[in-house]
Amino acid sequence: MQGHRLTILSVHPDTKEATSAFNALDAVAKDLPLNVKIDRIPFDKLDFGETSALDRFYNADIVVGDLSEHAHRAPLFYQLGVRDSFDMQHNIVTFLDKDEEETLALLKLSCTTYKFVPYYIREDGSAIATEVQPGGGKQNRTPTGIPLVRKFRRILQEMDVAARKQHKEFFLTALRKARENTQGEELKEELRRIKKMMDEDPRLYSGDIIVQLLLTYRDMQDYDAMVNLVGQLPDDEQTQKAAVQQHYAFALNRRKKEGDREKALQILNQVLKKKENHVPDLLCLCGRIYKDKFVESEYEDKQSLEYAIVWYRRGFDVQPNVYAGINLATLLVISGKEFNKSTELQRIGITLNNLLGKKGSLESLQDYWDVATFFEISVLAEDYSKACAAAECMFKLKPPVWYLKSTLGNINLINSLRRKDETENVSEEKQGFDFWMDFFVEATVESTTDVRFPVLVLEPSKIYVPSYIVVNAETDDKSIELRHLIWPHTLDKVHYVFLSL
Repeated sequence: MQGHRLTILSVHPDTKEATSAFNALDAVAKDLPLNVKIDRIPFDKLDFGETSALDRFYNADIVVGDLSEHAHRAPLFYQLGVRDSFDMQHNIVTFLDKDEEETLALLKLSCTTYKFVPYYIREDGSAIATEVQPGGGKQNRTPTGIPLVRKFRRILQEMDVAARKQHKEFFLTALRKARENTQGEELKEELRRIKKMMDEDPRLYSGDIIVQLLLTYRDMQDYDAMVNLVGQLPDDEQTQKAAVQQHYAFALNRRKKEGDREKALQILNQVLKKKENHVPDLLCLCGRIYKDKFVESEYEDKQSLEYAIVWYRRGFDVQPNVYAGINLATLLVISGKEFNKSTELQRIGITLNNLLGKKGSLESLQDYWDVATFFEISVLAEDYSKACAAAECMFKLKPPVWYLKSTLGNINLINSLRRKDETENVSEEKQGFDFWMDFFVEATVESTTDVRFPVLVLEPSKIYVPSYIVVNAETDDKSIELRHLIWPHTLDKVHYVFLSL
């Protein structure tokens, strides 16, 4: 498939009548508001099997083959059959209507698969389409018909819609494959290639394709690309869809350039003017923006904290969900509420546990955010044993870096404002939790100068053992140490030293 531009290939004989039919097709192609490329190849080249002619014939979005010449019919029907085998089904068969019985016979051959357009030429040279219906008989044939130009216009408009649908599926498949099979610079290059093809016909930017592109850029944390994509597209029905505006506002909030957050809130306020858009994703995004403003003010912007609570509460009230619930609970704790004293916090906790329980056991959860929610609830309740179990499940899901950063931001927020008892001994469970925090932090940074690294050691028993590697580069022995945490596994040996040669 050529992808992005409607290509029409004509195979008309070099006769006066067939040329009139081609001219009608050419006039329609140039007149329609479509991104069309029309071409004409001689029948002889196709019949001879010339490679370039066959390639153009098989890959054109629409083929118009004229069967006026008797000798052309069998070869053309064969080549049209080959196109059918490639699932290239947009084919038009034209025919100079000189004999009623011959026209009806050809109709029976072609009407089930192809658009059949018989025509004749008036004395003034204009081409007229003969209106004919299946079934045979003179009553099914209208010799006066309609101008061939009008007939072609209607057919091409129908086929353009169908071809764009095919192209859309092509690009959606290409995007999915790019996300699944590439990453880093290779993924960026593949996205540039796909987007360049789509830019040749902006009408291909349907709402679902725009959203899929935005999601791909989001997972790459390329917020500039997200903002630029929406900015370059026309301000029409597709870009005004709530899903597109949601991701646009999300990208502006994450990009954090001057004025971005204010613009994001303006976009969301506009979208939320429609009651049908009062859904958790949009309401909670407002909460996220105010939460980010509170955090980046070094916890001084109490008004943003209150606004964040209001928006997350609205998202949770509209439809109880884990994302709104965990953020609302976190912010309520930060505002000074305590689990054992707050009725609202207890209600949220019960609801979240019930929602997660319905999705299955912790080990069976495959959605990162469900597992991360379990992790955060456990931290809020200071149940570090459960938090560690959730952390290992998070690791196994191999989440994108920005997922981890989001979760770490919430945990750091809780820990930074939670009162600490300096006299309390650190439990083994808490040590295990501290390890996982170190491990996830290391996973989100590109480089480090540390000499102590958290690692997971996979034992022969298939158990992951939290451990630390210590690089003693400045000591005389220049050694590397591997230190296992004892909790939660019992090992014969917990400390190894590897000396340099």
